[in-house]
Amino acid sequence: MIKIIRGVFFTAAACIAVYSIGLILANGFLFNSSIFFSALAVCAALYGWKLERLSKIKWLNASLCAGAACFICLAVFIASYGKNDTATFSEDAAVILGGGIRNGTVQPVLRSRLDAAVEYHSKNPNAVLVVTGGTGRGEEFSEAFAMESYLLSKGVPQNKIFREDEALTTFENIRNSKNILEGLFDEAYTAVIITSDFHVYRASRFAKQTGLEYTSLRAKTPAFGKITNYLREPAAVIKL
Repeated sequence: MIKIIRGVFFTAAACIAVYSIGLILANGFLFNSSIFFSALAVCAALYGWKLERLSKIKWLNASLCAGAACFICLAVFIASYGKNDTATFSEDAAVILGGGIRNGTVQPVLRSRLDAAVEYHSKNPNAVLVVTGGTGRGEEFSEAFAMESYLLSKGVPQNKIFREDEALTTFENIRNSKNILEGLFDEAYTAVIITSDFHVYRASRFAKQTGLEYTSLRAKTPAFGKITNYLREPAAVIKL
């Protein structure tokens, strides 16, 4: 039995390692994702290697099982929360959160958010759109600039788009966008936050912290990104 369980752990470690390499080849070295999955592969391999000794430490195994159960429950909650759109399509503004560019080109997760924004604009053309995202490591221009260019290529009018190109975190995305909107509107306004389904809960938490009156609209996560993002997001939520 020990040999079988050890084989399971080694197989899991190998699969995670291959997946991590695939991510790097497809998207370049993304520090958070690459480190996370590399560490996960190493942990699985080490546990399999030392399984016979570690299996005798009851408190360790109980802790691992409880931690895994809590992690899975949180991931399910995040996924369920992200499926509930509250957008009314009558908001005064839409805030589109950045999701990653590479060599100036929007990546699939961000593209899905921008496509959701284009669809939203078609239903509520009076709303202004705030694209938010700063300049990442190795990039020549900001994420917001790439997002604006994408929206323009889809026919969204220039005078409806406002760039926020300073933010490097989700909290800064929302806080800085709120500051822009307060400069645009003299009276109370409503805004819809457009982001990926896995990201809706964390974005909502930050919106409440900033005092932004908001609704939310989810963008579907591309299939290849679901595993990565639904494994990473619970860890990000735990850190809040």
